[in-house]
This record gives sequence, structure tokens and C-alpha cells, in this order.
Amino acid sequence: MQHDPDIHVKNIHVFGAKPRSKDFMLLLGEVLRWDWMMEQDCKVSNDQHTQMCIAMACNCVEHNDFVSLQELLHKVDINATDYDGSTPIHRACETGNVDMFKYLISKGSSYHLTDFFGNTPMTLAIRNRHVDIVIMLQELGGTVYLETVRIGMELCKAVLSRDYVLLQAWYLSGTDMDQGDYNGRTAMHTAVRNRDKTMVAKLLEYGATPLELDVWGWTAVDEAKKHHLADILMLFHPLFTEKFTNKHLYQLYRESLEDGLE
Repeated sequence: MQHDPDIHVKNIHVFGAKPRSKDFMLLLGEVLRWDWMMEQDCKVSNDQHTQMCIAMACNCVEHNDFVSLQELLHKVDINATDYDGSTPIHRACETGNVDMFKYLISKGSSYHLTDFFGNTPMTLAIRNRHVDIVIMLQELGGTVYLETVRIGMELCKAVLSRDYVLLQAWYLSGTDMDQGDYNGRTAMHTAVRNRDKTMVAKLLEYGATPLELDVWGWTAVDEAKKHHLADILMLFHPLFTEKFTNKHLYQLYRESLEDGLE
């Protein structure tokens, strides 16, 4: 998928290494040496050491400190987690550090792990609008492990706030743009209710349809007709007002296009 030329996308930043404080470097040395921890219970000390190393590795990612990161990763598994279940690649996707992301992938970092809050690297990249990383993760097979209702709620929230870059990030991740919230209301329902013609057009471009039924049996087309939104109905016409009036027929049509049958 190509990202939208009409959307302002954050530039890829090549981060320079940030100066590290003396306290950080002293603590790093102690963690790497870690002989003092062996005086404690072996299992506890190893677990604590691993979590501490990964927490510091995440800090290195945030500060673009490749040298310290390499030393830390010699001591622990790159896919080990810190106290919140985060890994270095989680932090790279959260901060949008493309160089760190590529480095961690080359070293075998998993992009399928979830932290203690249910976030995968893809989830963090989407929510922080790092579309460059979203595209790379989608090509690698990265995904979002969230309930469909939660995804629907996040799509509706993006529409309500008119956050076009966030909406694009969800689209580029391969998300079904017709996901509904707890009432079956989709992003398209929300855009029509807000009379937001521009957002409706963008959702149509991203593959959303106005044919999903909410819990009251209403589609976005019904919503537009009820409120006499002629300009929005023109966007739906004739594909969704005459040719395909329910989602099942439209899906059959899409499948025929994919099969080259038309």
C-alpha cells in the first residue's frame, strides 16, 4: 500500500546519539558487571538483572545510543522484557526511531510480542503516528492484538478528532476500516453523523463502506438520508445507494474484482 500523498507525514528522522549523563554510565557499568547480584538468590538476581538490562536497553533506544545497546544485548536476550513487558523494539516503534527499528529487526527482535498493556510494536507505531514504521511492520507481517470493538472505538475516535494521520496509520496497518464499536457504529457512521464530507471521502478511499449495520439496524447511508445530507449521499451514489445496498452484495462484487471476473 502507498501512503496518501495528501496527508502530511512525519519525516524520517536520523537521530544523532544524545549525550548520556555520568549517573547513567555508572549504572550501566554496574549492571554489566553484575557480580554483586550473584550474592542473592540466583533465580531472583537473574530475573532482576534481565529486567534491568532491558529497561536500560529501552533507554538506549530512546537516546539512540547504539554503543551501550550493543553491550547490553550481549548480556540478555533481545526479546526479554522489562518491568512493563516492553522490549527494545516496542520503544523504537513508540518513539519512531527508524534506524533503531531496522537494527533491532536485523538482530532478531520479535515484532509480535505484547507488553503488559496489550500493545504490540504495531499498536505503538499506529498510536504514535509513525507511518514509516507502520508500513515496514505491515510488510513484515506485524499486527495489532486488540479486540475488534476496541479497534472500532479507536477508528471512531480518530474521525471525531479529525486526525487524518492517525486514520492513515490504521489503514496502512491493514486494519479493516469497517470495524464497529460496542454499538456497531463504525468510523463511517461517525463521519456521517458529524457531517464531515472530507472524512467520509477519505474513509471511502481507505476501503470503508457505508453499509455496516449498527445495533439499531442503521447504516451510514440511512444516517445520511435521515438528515438529508445530499453532499455526502453524492459520495455514496450510485455504488452504495443503488448498485449495492447491503454489505454481502458488495463483498461478492469485491471478490469478483479480485478474481478478475468483474
